[in-house]
Amino acid sequence: ADPKTTAVVGDNLETEILAGQTLGMPTWLVLSGITTEAEVQSASRKPDKVFEDIREITGYLRKR
Repeated sequence: ADPKTTAVVGDNLETEILAGQTLGMPTWLVLSGITTEAEVQSASRKPDKVFEDIREITGYLRKR
């Protein structure tokens, strides 16, 4: 995948978000799984975007 046109989507800062950042790809975190909003706020590693769930991502992409 081309890192300029692909985002890594996941629900865990320590796995998917870390992997995406290591690869130099945009990272999108969904709060419908492991990581909570409070954990995102206090984390040193931040995703590029945070969404409540996959439906919110779909709406975001439709607007683009």
